[in-house]
Amino acid sequence: MKKILAILLSILLVLCLFTACEKKPQYFEDDYNNYLSDQNNSNSTNDNSVENSGGNSNVSNNSSQTTNNSSKDNQSNNQTFDPSLIISNSSSSSKVDYEGGKVTLSGVPATAKESVLNYEAGQEINFVIKAKTAKQIYKDLQISYKAQYEDGTATQSGIVNCNENGEVTIKLKGKGPGFIYITATACVGGVEVSEVSTFNGGVGVDVDKITTTNAAPKDFETYWKDKIATLPAANTISTEKISSSVDYDIYQVKIAGPNDNAAFANANDNIEHNFVSAILCVPKKSGSYPVKVKYQAHGVFNTTDHSGSAYEIYVVVQSHSIDAYNTNKNYFSKYQSVLDGYQNKSFNGQSYFVNMLLRDYQVIRWIKQNNFAPSTAKSNGTISVSGNSQGGFRSTAVAALCGMSGISLKQATIGIVWNCNLSGHKTMNIDSWYTPYNDYTKYIDTVYFAPFVKCSVSISQVGLGDRVAPPSSNMALYNAFKSANVTFVQNFAHGSGNAGQTYYLSK
Repeated sequence: MKKILAILLSILLVLCLFTACEKKPQYFEDDYNNYLSDQNNSNSTNDNSVENSGGNSNVSNNSSQTTNNSSKDNQSNNQTFDPSLIISNSSSSSKVDYEGGKVTLSGVPATAKESVLNYEAGQEINFVIKAKTAKQIYKDLQISYKAQYEDGTATQSGIVNCNENGEVTIKLKGKGPGFIYITATACVGGVEVSEVSTFNGGVGVDVDKITTTNAAPKDFETYWKDKIATLPAANTISTEKISSSVDYDIYQVKIAGPNDNAAFANANDNIEHNFVSAILCVPKKSGSYPVKVKYQAHGVFNTTDHSGSAYEIYVVVQSHSIDAYNTNKNYFSKYQSVLDGYQNKSFNGQSYFVNMLLRDYQVIRWIKQNNFAPSTAKSNGTISVSGNSQGGFRSTAVAALCGMSGISLKQATIGIVWNCNLSGHKTMNIDSWYTPYNDYTKYIDTVYFAPFVKCSVSISQVGLGDRVAPPSSNMALYNAFKSANVTFVQNFAHGSGNAGQTYYLSK
């Protein structure tokens, strides 16, 4: 008997080890984080090759930049940086412990009443980077910073000694319109401090003049109305109950949509990819409720958002025509491979995003039919849409398609909106992650949809340090809306960072 138990325990141990080591498919909402990591490494290498070419320090490099830039514009750099503040940079890749403890950086205009969004072309900008240490010690502390201009002004960079309060003031001047992207970290003797929270932020110049580099195609509205006309009736294909809470039931719903088989051809799965996949959270109690629709961010994954309530009907729309609750462990890893880089793909003469947006719009048509069977709950006619990043792009497009087709929405709440001003990325001086602009993608630029949106719009957050959805592209979007409000957040990247001061605009 003991031998049998020992054998069973051995088998159980092996199974546990196998399970722990088995590689699970990765589900992610922000797969562009991988891009950002690669981009940061690439930028670090490129910056060093420029700033330290020939073994010169930052002083020499900044001087050469000033000289070269002055030949093009005598007002550009002579007044934007004080070279007497610069000290030599160390080429060492090691980090140093600082006696003051962890260093946290923030950035604000030198004058408290100033807004980072109110600067004009040619205006001198005094921007203060503040260090805060655990022990409030600032001896020997320095700030290494870089300021990159979207208007073509040469990049500024250097290492500056902090004053007794841990502050550094850098002088900037932009030709505009555009933003100046500012990054900074703390160091001692030119070597980065080991415990430091870096700064990623910026300021805007002539922001009310920021628009798309290329105008929208003249047939933009006709193009989308023709696409809408090809949609089948928004009928329910299937409804599968997933789970239940005290107040609401959760279903996976498949709705008839555009045929996307061409995009999934390499899957070899013999499945008709002609449906919309959504999660429906519907109150158990009969009655009429407002409907809130959320659109996912970038990626290929199954949503875990079941944030329903007893007071509203909540719909989460998947990005792709795939089964969100397929139990096959290889299912999502397979489609991640098939759809890898889908933002760059086109099928049947159109961007992959076209059918995605048509699926998103189809959900609204389905809601308008007011049939959530087997639930007896109904819509009260009030529909709002929301989403961040790619979800903000999708929400804006849906609101515009509704505006084109006479469907009323109450509100679009969007944030860190992606795919704005695609034609501008080639002329911008700062790298970011974007969908290439071409004959296919010129019909999916978020900014081009904005004039057709008729509901209330709130851009809830835009990171002044965002390189995925840059503040200039979101500013172009804001400027294109007829009515909207927007909140810019200092020291905030793409949904992450030590968020600092906020700046609010409305019209």
